Amino acid sequence: MTCTTRTCLTLSLVLAAGTASAQVVPPTPAQDFGAITKSDFLEPDGFFSIDTCGSDFDTEIGFWDRRGQLNASNDDADKGPCVGSLQSFASFRFPPGVYYFSVSGFDTIFGDDFVAATDEFSAGGSVVAQLNVEDGLETFDIADTIQAGDGIAVNGGVKYYRFIVPGVFEATDLGTVSTDGFVSINTNSSDFDTEIGVWNLDTGELIDSDDDGAGVSGGTSVLDLRLPTGRYAMSVSGFQTFFRDGFTAETAFDADSGNAAGDINGVAFADVVSEGGEAEWYTFDVLALPAGALAEGEADCGTGSTDTNNCFANGTPTPLALGQTVVGTFGGGNGTPDDRDYYEIVITETTQYTLSLEAEAGTAFGFASQTVPGVAGCDNLEQSIGGRIAQAFDPDGFSGTLEPGTYYAVVSTAFGGGPSPCGSGYALTFRPQIPDCPAGSIQESEPVPFDDFLALGGSTNNACNTGGGDFVDISLGDTVCGTTGTHAEGPGNFGDQDAYRFSLSAPTVVEYQLISTAGIRGITTTTPLGSDPCPIFNAGGPVFDAEPGTTGSIRLALEAGEHSVNVLANPFAEAGVASGTPYILTSGEYTCRADVNLDGFVTPADFNAWILAFNAQSVTCDQNGNGVCEPGDFNAWILNFNSLAGCGS
Repeated sequence: MTCTTRTCLTLSLVLAAGTASAQVVPPTPAQDFGAITKSDFLEPDGFFSIDTCGSDFDTEIGFWDRRGQLNASNDDADKGPCVGSLQSFASFRFPPGVYYFSVSGFDTIFGDDFVAATDEFSAGGSVVAQLNVEDGLETFDIADTIQAGDGIAVNGGVKYYRFIVPGVFEATDLGTVSTDGFVSINTNSSDFDTEIGVWNLDTGELIDSDDDGAGVSGGTSVLDLRLPTGRYAMSVSGFQTFFRDGFTAETAFDADSGNAAGDINGVAFADVVSEGGEAEWYTFDVLALPAGALAEGEADCGTGSTDTNNCFANGTPTPLALGQTVVGTFGGGNGTPDDRDYYEIVITETTQYTLSLEAEAGTAFGFASQTVPGVAGCDNLEQSIGGRIAQAFDPDGFSGTLEPGTYYAVVSTAFGGGPSPCGSGYALTFRPQIPDCPAGSIQESEPVPFDDFLALGGSTNNACNTGGGDFVDISLGDTVCGTTGTHAEGPGNFGDQDAYRFSLSAPTVVEYQLISTAGIRGITTTTPLGSDPCPIFNAGGPVFDAEPGTTGSIRLALEAGEHSVNVLANPFAEAGVASGTPYILTSGEYTCRADVNLDGFVTPADFNAWILAFNAQSVTCDQNGNGVCEPGDFNAWILNFNSLAGCGS
């Protein structure tokens, strides 16, 4: 075949362009724009345009994804800001990822594998190009980022440029990886220096990232997180990655690459992070079911399963008491046995309640009641109250009043929503109403549903369980709103214990009041704190209990100095008090001086109590408030007894 040098060269390059290799090494960019900032984190795609309107020679442009697939090219613009000229223009909308574009002179032949074939006859000159990003109604001009003078000095040259569209790109879904909120991620099986980032999939908020895990060698990345119920995204990339909100894992062109492998809570992931700054993406779900809750106690639905809680299958519904949370699974339908769970609730007096549920699939829940009161059996039930539908990973609930009787809380596949996957997890909570947290109260502000017992993310108010009593300092008279619960981690149980400390300048009679949606306990100190970092446990102290929805209280005569009160699940180390159970703790000076024995009542028995207090020279002896225990306090006690000053109604 006879051909000119130019024709043969072009033909050979075109043939090469049509033979894409499995792993193409991207070209070294003349400039790396990094990640584009998007005003809407959750906008899946972006609209971009590239033009060379300011260049001084006849240009052509090509546009590729990170794997080298040619997506667009242009010689003379037929639209855009320099239409009708010898400059170039291309516009496109593509999903998140790493992209490249090239600028070269006429004549260029484009193909896959980043091929922009030129020769000595192709034009050259000074490059001025714009990458324009339209994000919603806003347009961001990255203008003159390729400065005039960044030229193609030799005819036939090609300049490549790189930019990143942030977002969850080609994610692999790992499913639900946690049902207690603990999430442990590692890249231990990777053969290169990795970095990982984790985002909230519904908001684009960056939660955490890691390069080299603490105390880990060899470039392995490790994250130990405590996450609430929700959906999450994770990226795995090489060293030299910058993370920020909006699913931004901005990699350098020469970021490390290789075989990425590891696991999230034992759920394995593996992929190849290719050269050129690729990031691999994964999504996963967390259902932070409260530890310490009751267990449903039956197998998942499916062939051969025994659905013991399904009343219509003549099962025996599990009893559920006020203040308890139960963790179970449901689902099925369309040929799979329908796992519908019933829980028996016996109400003996008019009760205000909240029934709430969170699950990893759309879930219907509510109450059934006995059609004929007092007649047991599954044939005597009718749907009666509620009928709410909780969407996946979105807690829901309703409140009301139940009159005495027997009721059945029901959990089932959402009506009209199709079958839920067999084995879908849920947590159902039946709790009493308690007052709203008063305005101006102190918020506990620590991880929910439990404190930092495993030292994840640093120390918190953990009441010495990890050897470092991190007390929250309060003042007498403060109200604190927090959460507590019993937690089952591994073979042992851990309780969420919250320690609060305050200081007294003089001996004082103090009253604590505690209310919660479940049964909880307070432990107090009666003597000033010493140097021991865990005084509550080592010194002991009086305890007081609060039953679900009922205020528990205690009154103590305390010496001057630092004192503390510890709030924890009751009974400790037993199931039934779910993590994240809310409580309200108040502390203040007890002003009913005549109640010398501190039993909450003013009776003649307080006379003998005053004599004992006088002999012991204790703080309850001081009835006239002058700070001294003296004989004159006897007459003061008589006046206080008769007037009930400071004793309320």
